[in-house]
Amino acid sequence: MPPIFETTIAHTRKRQHRQLADTECRVSKLAAKCRRLNQTISQPVLNNALYISRTADGAQCIQLSGRQVASREAPRRSVNSYILFRTFYMNLTVLGDIPQKYKSAILSVLWGGDPFQAKWATLARAYTLMRDAGVKRTVAEFLFVACPYIGIISISNYLSDLNWTFETNEKSTVCLRQVSLPDITLFTQHIARTNLTDLDIIIFCDIYMSPRPLRPSSQQKKNTE
Repeated sequence: MPPIFETTIAHTRKRQHRQLADTECRVSKLAAKCRRLNQTISQPVLNNALYISRTADGAQCIQLSGRQVASREAPRRSVNSYILFRTFYMNLTVLGDIPQKYKSAILSVLWGGDPFQAKWATLARAYTLMRDAGVKRTVAEFLFVACPYIGIISISNYLSDLNWTFETNEKSTVCLRQVSLPDITLFTQHIARTNLTDLDIIIFCDIYMSPRPLRPSSQQKKNTE
């Protein structure tokens, strides 16, 4: 109990000396940490700045030209595997001219019942690494090459292979229903499972996608589907 009392007295005296309210004193500690972190991040900029001066209270003032950047770029987020799945199967024929919000709901249901989410996770890691390495390819271009390689069910066969069907109920509402769970053992070995890693995907895409630009022709799209 005495140490707590002594700490409280010290805290009160410090607060009174700095003429801060109790809440302001607590917040100032966090602000000090943020300032120290910002100084650490901005130190290379301070050292290389063209104009550095000091104010009367000793604070540094810096004038940067338009080409100088005083902030560190935040790390980019990893690509979500569902985003890849959604991009690939957005072209399902049955979706047709359905409004976007209903397409998203249908694809969300399909994703929840997809037995190959591990493959999509591998594809997401591969694309994230390629993107962060500076490879400038769209998600669609990447999927056009990588999906057949890792064994993703084609767009035209997806619903039938996984036993999905659209039915009309007694209220004349069209519903998506899975008649039965798919038997994975009935799929070909290439579709049923894979030992490929994200590195395997990257190497394959690097060979296939470079140096020529990848723009799938209509005939190639038909072959993929």
